[in-house]
Amino acid sequence: MMTGHVWQVRLWPWAADSRNEEEVRIVSDDAELSFPFYGNPLLEVPQGVEFLLPRRNERFIPQGPSYPAGQASYVLYEMPHGVLSSPLSSHTASGQTLTFMSSRGQLPLRVKVSEAQAQQSEGQDSLLAKTVMAWCQAFDDWIDLSTREGTALNSWQNVRQFLQILSGDASEPRMALIVQLAEELRLRLEPIVRMARKILLRERALLSVDRIAETDSTCLRWYIRQPGRTMEQKAAMHRQRLLGIARQESFDTLENRVLKDFLIRCAGTAQKYLMTEAGTLLFQKSSRAQAVRQFQNLCSMLLMHENLQGVAVPASRVRPNYVLQNDFRYRIIWHSYQRLLRQEDEQDRSWDWQSRTWADIARLLTGAALSSMEEASEPQPSGLEVVPLLQSSPVILREQHIGCRIQAGSEPGPFIVHIRQEQWAMELVHAEQAAFHDETRDLGRTGAHLYIVLKRIASKKKSVILLWAVHTAASRHEFDWKVLCRSAKRSLDRYEIILGDHRAFFPALSGIVMASSLSARDVRLYKCDRGLCLFEIPADPTCWSLGMGRLIPGLKACIEESIQ
Repeated sequence: MMTGHVWQVRLWPWAADSRNEEEVRIVSDDAELSFPFYGNPLLEVPQGVEFLLPRRNERFIPQGPSYPAGQASYVLYEMPHGVLSSPLSSHTASGQTLTFMSSRGQLPLRVKVSEAQAQQSEGQDSLLAKTVMAWCQAFDDWIDLSTREGTALNSWQNVRQFLQILSGDASEPRMALIVQLAEELRLRLEPIVRMARKILLRERALLSVDRIAETDSTCLRWYIRQPGRTMEQKAAMHRQRLLGIARQESFDTLENRVLKDFLIRCAGTAQKYLMTEAGTLLFQKSSRAQAVRQFQNLCSMLLMHENLQGVAVPASRVRPNYVLQNDFRYRIIWHSYQRLLRQEDEQDRSWDWQSRTWADIARLLTGAALSSMEEASEPQPSGLEVVPLLQSSPVILREQHIGCRIQAGSEPGPFIVHIRQEQWAMELVHAEQAAFHDETRDLGRTGAHLYIVLKRIASKKKSVILLWAVHTAASRHEFDWKVLCRSAKRSLDRYEIILGDHRAFFPALSGIVMASSLSARDVRLYKCDRGLCLFEIPADPTCWSLGMGRLIPGLKACIEESIQ
């Protein structure tokens, strides 16, 4: 048991009770943290203390169940990315201001980190920023493909099919929302702008006598006050003009304001896509680049149309009127406008919570690999087979929730594992639901993102594989994967000693580390001592389908080792 436990920051999700400053930093009393950023820092605080990101009022989500430490219970919180989502040099050490709340009130906590990747470098999006945008687009594409008629991607057994779609064509730049908009709206925008809806505004003005067709009470009162007895005499004072109602055409309506803002945003997004995604010589003549370039020119030309010259830009928050929701011309504009705004907001939020997004991706790849092991072409020498018992479907959220896009609890399984005349039941448990499972409710201190629970049928033998997802691609630090394996193995050994005294028949523990890499193009497996292995996973979504060829046999080997 630990005594005298204090607040601390784990630089690695598995690090606990360590005296090494490269793994753990103690929280000082000056309400300011300073530590290097390795990808997935966890804040270990007493239970009852909650954290907020003030600029968006986002409440942090605990990483797993609470656990006893000394005389108190503690809980882990994942922290946002160290560099703010604003133009910063890649060598600038910046930070975020968090607010922690307890029964004693609120207190700001300034977090400063170093060695974190910035969103922009030299005025352009960094490679990491492009990768995070590709993650967001991949989940959006999954939703679009799953909802189309005749497309069956809403099953874990078919996730590999979606990963193959993501791999795409090597001669084309990354698919993005602006590419979809260019394909869908290229022929629709010009007729909408040319025949933009207009209204007639009533205004009072001095008009020639022969042009007055309408008056109101105000005009009549003005007419009575004018000197003279006849109409001609009253009009003589104003060069034969009288006050009447005039009708003026105006295009300055809410729907046209949204249309103009949509064109402005599309032109800017297209320019950004051509610079960041299609700026290389390989992609400049690709079909996607040409489509986006033509769409950008079209939007710029339409912004100069006379119908939009007197139209103002809408306010920050637009409530749709009847025309935007029901007019067949403007309905598609409103739908696309919402998609564009949502993407901008999602990218900003996803940048701050990219570590949690990577944890979701690690769970996605693990679930897809386990679900497709039955069809794997390479059998293990031991004859290990993994067979899913039920057909399950991942629940993809349309909007990210603190970085996550996959609903907790929608993991695949359960599975039956056949090995050496034995049968094991295997279940995947999300960290947010670990408190509701007997085998994982005491494992909150491990900081794992996913638990692979194995129970031998007709016996009490159990094993739990702890999966840690570390977003090493978000750091500028150079990592030695073997050193990382040894660090996780030391923590794993400590957990077995600390947790083994708490319950009888405590399960055997082993670990898997899934580390992201910007340079890797295929999955690499690094073995440590018995019970711990590390997978280097490409951060690029186009490489995930190819990586399944090594991930599946690697996971099979880890499962076989954990139940021996």
